[in-house]
Amino acid sequence: MTMHHLSPKLLLLALVVLALSIGCGAPERGDTTKGKLEGECNAGEASACLELAEMATVEGGEQGFAESRRYHQKACDLGSSVGCFNYAVMAEMGEGGAVDLEEAKQATGKGCKIKPDADECREARP
Repeated sequence: MTMHHLSPKLLLLALVVLALSIGCGAPERGDTTKGKLEGECNAGEASACLELAEMATVEGGEQGFAESRRYHQKACDLGSSVGCFNYAVMAEMGEGGAVDLEEAKQATGKGCKIKPDADECREARP
């Protein structure tokens, strides 16, 4: 993974906005209450976890970023490449928790298994 000259928070927010703008994030919903989304996320719907992560990122602060990191990790565990790549950035930059380069590497690897043609996987290609 390469480091960029953007601040970690700006980079994370840019990734979330980019993912949602290209249709990789959560679909439009009529009822986006946090409780409903939490139920859907806990029931295994990765898109709900991503939407919760975005909401937490917008809240900001250490608690918001910690919550965002947890939701991205859960979305990754549920098979979302976007969740994996965003979680990897947060783990690498120490957003919402400690810097964990091994977790970042594992999350990127999992994201690349889910979506091998993703831009984040180019460095891993020969």
